Amino acid sequence: MKVKASEDDRTDYSNITPVKIVNGKLITLEKENLPSNRAAFSEFLADREENLRLALEALKSPNPDAALELLAIMEEISKDCFYASWIMGNGYNLESILKLWNGTSNVSYGGGEITQQQLALMRVLSELSQGWWFWDEDQDTGVIFQSYTYRGIA
Repeated sequence: MKVKASEDDRTDYSNITPVKIVNGKLITLEKENLPSNRAAFSEFLADREENLRLALEALKSPNPDAALELLAIMEEISKDCFYASWIMGNGYNLESILKLWNGTSNVSYGGGEITQQQLALMRVLSELSQGWWFWDEDQDTGVIFQSYTYRGIA
């Protein structure tokens, strides 16, 4: 990892240990098993309005960061299994898969596979964000975040 430091900074950044906070606990990540770097936001300037819309959707969650990470994993799965950032029914399909998942194996989906790590992380992030992402079928404007309270699950 390259880190740009100021000229007077003599800190050695070469041995940074990656960590993640899960359920309030600091978990050390092994460098060879780092999760993929995912982001729900596009890096393209043309997608600025969509990025803003997604950020506002995530604010419907009590934990917007968890909501956005959940969206990024759902998009990653769709890309890996269907070569599209979001296929119709993706939210409902993944929700059903997660409800039936035995907690110990990968699951076939489309032309690929959802790893047990992705499934476990989606479960945790869904609990932290208290919701799930679905395609907005009424407005057809893209994905929207729906809290479990809104959907009558809580």
